[in-house]
Amino acid sequence: MIINDGDDDGVADENDDCPNTPTGEPVDPNGCASSQTDSDGDGWSDSNDEWPNDPSQWVDSDGDGHGDNSSGTNGDAFPDDSSEWSDSDGDGCGDNSDAFPEDSNECIDSDGDGVGDNTDIFPNTVSQWADADGDGCGDNPDGISGDQFPEDATQCIDADGDGHGDNLSGNNPDELPENPTQWMDIDGDGYGDNLNGSDADRYPIDPTQWFDRDGDGYGDNLDGTNPDSCPDTPPMSVVDGNGCSADERDSDGDGVNDNADLCPSTPSGETPNIYGCGASQLDNDGDGIPNVSDDCALTALGARVDEYGCSAAQGAVFPNDGADNGSTNSSDDGGDDTDSGNQVSDSSSSGGEGFWSGVILTFSIVIVLLALGGAVAVVTLRGKGDVADFEDDEYEGHETIGQAIHSEESANEQRWQDSNGVNWCRMEDGTYRWDGNQWIRQ
Repeated sequence: MIINDGDDDGVADENDDCPNTPTGEPVDPNGCASSQTDSDGDGWSDSNDEWPNDPSQWVDSDGDGHGDNSSGTNGDAFPDDSSEWSDSDGDGCGDNSDAFPEDSNECIDSDGDGVGDNTDIFPNTVSQWADADGDGCGDNPDGISGDQFPEDATQCIDADGDGHGDNLSGNNPDELPENPTQWMDIDGDGYGDNLNGSDADRYPIDPTQWFDRDGDGYGDNLDGTNPDSCPDTPPMSVVDGNGCSADERDSDGDGVNDNADLCPSTPSGETPNIYGCGASQLDNDGDGIPNVSDDCALTALGARVDEYGCSAAQGAVFPNDGADNGSTNSSDDGGDDTDSGNQVSDSSSSGGEGFWSGVILTFSIVIVLLALGGAVAVVTLRGKGDVADFEDDEYEGHETIGQAIHSEESANEQRWQDSNGVNWCRMEDGTYRWDGNQWIRQ
């Protein structure tokens, strides 16, 4: 018989281990409901204890299956983070996310290069992590911005790989960073001082010169110091101050070398013919008056001419000579005032001047017609009568070849030698020049 049951749970108070069981809850033989039972004795009733039989655990706040008591069985080091529960190295980073779970100094590896962010100098560059000299370039030479000089803070990049850094302000700089055979350029002309490299500067202290392809000591740059006017002089040749050997010289600069130039003093600006003679130097009729000033281009050889290149037969008037206007005026006493190269003074006769003006006009027209109708062609005369060779015996009794030639005038042929020593011959079909072997038609 139950004498006293205060909580009305059917268990007498003297036998009820839980005298305050909530009304209506089923109880065990000891008078305790599940809400009042603590099987593991951890102070948490079995109804509220997630581990009713484990006195070291009772609650799992984040529901990850690990009790909130970090020191209990299977404890949770991160009771509010369902993704973490353990921290082996105690660095505060859960083992599930700790890139270095056994290294308390590292947790994260942002670039995944195997070096923790706390140690990685370049935490966001997977190919770099260290910078021994602190110049901002990683020590891995094969990585991004790799330092080719990891122990030299003044150099980093060596684009051409010649061992000299591209930083001009650094140690041992490369002044030619795109040429692996060059690195120094003392005169700053863009050509390296290493004579064994490409684009080597043959004049390392002269910024105006760099190449000398014929090796004669004169630079190939015509605008530089001591330029070479003949850059392809044969080896071992003796050259002049222009870098030209004897066979290359062109004293008057007309484009015809001296050894082939019949007129080595052609005025600047004149276009020479193939023999190096300009217009002002040609005297086809050998009267001493250049073609450009000669109003009578076909004057007979040896005839006396006036300043316009005309003889008396061509209309010239020599008022001081009386009637002997057509002769050469060679006097018996040896005097000679009629050399083909001499000129006479102007006539003071007004009538002579009028006549002379007409002659000039007439012969000017003739010259223009001859110039328009003539063709400058080289014709080798072959066959009988076309080639006239000079024989040694032709010059006997004459002081010069010119005198010998002058003496051979005929009605149909005139020969002379001009002031340059060139022999000429005028025949019915044109004017010819002697080249030493044959007559060449002009």
